[in-house]
Amino acid sequence: MSYLIKNCNILDVINGTILKEKDVFIENNRFKNIYPNKSILEFPRDTVIIDASGMTLMPGLIDAHIHVCWSFCHDSKELLNTPYRYAMDVKKCLEKNLLSGITTVRDAGGATLEIKEMLKNGEIAGPNVFTCGSPISQTCGHGDFLDSEILKKFCASVEPLEIVDGVNNCIKAVRRQLRKSVDWIKVFAGGGLGSPLDPPNSLQFTEHELKAIVNASHDYNKKVFAHAHYEEAIKRAIECGIDSIEHATCATRELFELAIKNNTIFVPTVNLFFIEDFGNKQEVADKMKESASKMLELAKEYFDSMLIGSGSDAFVYANHGKGAHELVRRVELGWNEMMAIKSATHINAKILGVEKEIGTIEEGYKADLLIIDGNPLDNISILTNKDALKLIMKDGKIYKNNF
Repeated sequence: MSYLIKNCNILDVINGTILKEKDVFIENNRFKNIYPNKSILEFPRDTVIIDASGMTLMPGLIDAHIHVCWSFCHDSKELLNTPYRYAMDVKKCLEKNLLSGITTVRDAGGATLEIKEMLKNGEIAGPNVFTCGSPISQTCGHGDFLDSEILKKFCASVEPLEIVDGVNNCIKAVRRQLRKSVDWIKVFAGGGLGSPLDPPNSLQFTEHELKAIVNASHDYNKKVFAHAHYEEAIKRAIECGIDSIEHATCATRELFELAIKNNTIFVPTVNLFFIEDFGNKQEVADKMKESASKMLELAKEYFDSMLIGSGSDAFVYANHGKGAHELVRRVELGWNEMMAIKSATHINAKILGVEKEIGTIEEGYKADLLIIDGNPLDNISILTNKDALKLIMKDGKIYKNNF
């Protein structure tokens, strides 16, 4: 199927400009040609023509930190305690994200190779998924929920989490994930808000254990991303060779400088602090929210010096499909619209190593795109408006068309 999108304004996320009145020809799932409007074109007779006059054509959004398999979809967790329920809930989450304009995600724990392949083959609808298999946690760490049956009620993975201690067991845990053909390795390097046993400011895994995880992963050319909120956990993770720090909530200027020195990525997930109920850890969460706001101020300064991506950290069903709300929050906290959009498109594509395939509108790239009735550089919140989101295309296939 081929498409000709006429009279659109292309959002150039690399240079931060709008390319006005362009015609975009899509064939074989890729952007084949981008022309000035009113050019004399030759295209197949069965080409679908879409008139996007005055509208913005932009890359599909990329969520670099999300949990598509960890999603409470129902009030009663007992309803989830079957493989059939798991499958239906994951399918719902994937569809919800795609229909919000997210065309690619990096899952931060639980998604399997089977899910990735079904999406790739078009058997189910959803964003393309980069997997990490089972996250790796120490005993009494952020991934230790005492009883794995708890996790099985809301996680589709056969092995929801790896609970290991000691260098040799850490290496084995990595290799078990490699056997699942994962794209990344995920580790919990510090405490968190959603787990019952660990203080949020705790350090998790020794330096020897973290280095063993990194080395075993890098031996197979796989990168490692680490959950870390507080300063000491971020510092230890960077110094042990972790490739990407997730959340980085309390990162200081010194830690940004250390990250640049070590070529470390940061993927903040700020919006969750403003919308989630953290129960008996709410007071701590409120303080972390203040730290996250300060961290984003620093991130503005270092935006052009390192890779600073974007993630929603959605794990509750109600928060899926709200990846763009992270961008709105960043603008509210001082970023400009272009920085926010770039972090969730071109930069996230670079983080995932696919910047020559997706993340921008260029000839030869995969046709992952959104058509917006308006200009998100004027009003970032338009990305959260379903009525303004007129068309969603992933891999050259239309999943939403309100023309």
